[in-house]
Amino acid sequence: MLPSQEARDVIERAGEQFKAGDPGAPFERDVLDALLQTRKDAPAEFQRLKVLLEGYGVPKRDFNEALKQHQEAEDKNAARSGLLEVTLSAGRIQDLERKGFVCDPVKGITDVYPNLFAQHVLQTLVLRVTRGERFFLYEHGVWRPLLDKQLQRMLFGMIQEEQPGVWRPAWESSYMTTLARLATYVPEFDANKVHLNLADGMFNTETFELEEHDPDFHSSIQTPIGYDPDAKCPRFLQFLNEIFQGDQQIIRVVQEMMGYCCTAETRAHKMFILEGIGSNGKSVLLEVIERLCGKQNVSHVAMNELNQPFTRAELVGKLLNVSSENEFSEKGLNTQQIKSIAAGDPIRVENKFEKGFSYRPVCKLLFAMNALPATLDKTHGFFRRLVIIPFRRVFKGAEADKMLLEKLLEELPGIFNFAMEGLKRLRATDFAFSSSDAIQQAVADYKCEQNPVISFVADYVEVGTPTDRLGKNEVFERFQTWCRQQGETDFASKASRNRKVFLTAFRTALLEAGLPTPDWTSSDGWRYAPGLKLLDARKKDLAALFNDLDGNPKTPVRVTAGKELDAWVEDDTEEWLYEDESEDDEGLLLLGTDFEEAERQAVESASHFEDIQFDLNYLPNRVFRGLGISEWLDSKPERFDLDDYRFERTIVGEYEVVRLA
Repeated sequence: MLPSQEARDVIERAGEQFKAGDPGAPFERDVLDALLQTRKDAPAEFQRLKVLLEGYGVPKRDFNEALKQHQEAEDKNAARSGLLEVTLSAGRIQDLERKGFVCDPVKGITDVYPNLFAQHVLQTLVLRVTRGERFFLYEHGVWRPLLDKQLQRMLFGMIQEEQPGVWRPAWESSYMTTLARLATYVPEFDANKVHLNLADGMFNTETFELEEHDPDFHSSIQTPIGYDPDAKCPRFLQFLNEIFQGDQQIIRVVQEMMGYCCTAETRAHKMFILEGIGSNGKSVLLEVIERLCGKQNVSHVAMNELNQPFTRAELVGKLLNVSSENEFSEKGLNTQQIKSIAAGDPIRVENKFEKGFSYRPVCKLLFAMNALPATLDKTHGFFRRLVIIPFRRVFKGAEADKMLLEKLLEELPGIFNFAMEGLKRLRATDFAFSSSDAIQQAVADYKCEQNPVISFVADYVEVGTPTDRLGKNEVFERFQTWCRQQGETDFASKASRNRKVFLTAFRTALLEAGLPTPDWTSSDGWRYAPGLKLLDARKKDLAALFNDLDGNPKTPVRVTAGKELDAWVEDDTEEWLYEDESEDDEGLLLLGTDFEEAERQAVESASHFEDIQFDLNYLPNRVFRGLGISEWLDSKPERFDLDDYRFERTIVGEYEVVRLA
């Protein structure tokens, strides 16, 4: 044994020489011998000597490489001379052979018995193997996945501990293969959907009780939170009310989402989009959810990158995938892998330089966006997986609490309890999320934006009698007319020019509307769908305008006393209102189901009105929404003059309509 002070003297001398301009001094044989001997006899002193050398400016990387090469050279010399180990005692040989090593009384370990060594490893480490010969190691109450390289390094270390320098690359393949055969096989980790692995035990989501950790749970995901059944989260509840402006429906869905994200459950088949411009609380809420699940259990793979098997490998063993999305492909979103992950269906993943394998993901997809992406997928299967949570509150200046996140993280045990209440509600409804008007509207708007045919079908297609027939050409031509009236989006423009694109989107739209999808029938060259019919466009549109929220016909539009008429004519869309200076003032009527009444009241206006119900929508051409200017002209409106004003009237469906010309 080299005395500690003697080794230190050698190192200090070499350091001074290096500092004086001799770059090779720290790499001389006596310096490396002193360090290797100290590492064997006194590991802690070895670390101090390394720090001492670094203090003299010796490059750490160069020094470590030199030490490694010197150790390898020494091992080879010792192997050739048979001096790696002094003569082994009979007891030592017996111990090594029991562990799976082939021993020579003088040379020491010369080989391994793969079966015996693998058995020794399994007695030392708690290992399991699953699909694709992937290994898991159990420690601290959780199963940790091991890459082959990680396990190989661990086994190399076990051999080094028995006798440094004897390991041979040729041994590795045989004992790794044997280990994969002997280790207990687990078909699937995280199959237990009832228990959550917390830092202090297994939380039973059905009984709300904490149970002891047990390797038989086969849980590979542990949340670093301790369970406190009495913990509350008042500041977090205030935060939710602030960002969602008191909308309790959204808050209930968020509570359920948070509970769902904590589990390995995927039965809801949902993915979540937090949508809204900046400074609205999205980032803070995401950070809280990440901490709730545990940072080590969260991946950050972007939407479009989920199509790559190497990036999908980052999802393995994760509860949650969180990504902020601000840039999207111009081609549109490819949803094939997203849908599979949301449903927990098997996906193909690959780690570089290792064989790929099939994996059933348990992570939830959570995306934050300022605006929603265009998608190539217009199917019901994609839209039904979406939960779009709108963030409409914007915090400005003094409203923003710079210390908010720190305050919320102090309430994590209480936030966990809050999330578990949401999970309990989800379980009671078989994982159907609570209803939210705002969320449903956000999804509906997105569907219509991505597939305008949905809006077209909702307005113009309905189930008819068995004798009704909806012609394929007829519905396509009506859609083309509708597109011209509404203003074409990119997809509407494409669908209106391409019959195949339209018919695919039309089938999806029928499914969304709960209408039967057609099996197109042919008769004398005419292809049609039996049992469906088109509504009369003008009658349908005006019925929607003239009916109130309960579906009852509205009385003629009236305006109220007490408001200056000029206040209602500030923009071009309302310039058709006019002012009459006569003293008789009972109201203005331009639309109605009774033309005689309309004619009687049309000019009885002045500067004050009674009872405004000015809630109809108008286009800039002063024609009612849904009634295109060409349709108005096609109806051949009759013109007439009354008290210096010119009007038009026409029959549209069952309505007589009057407008200022």
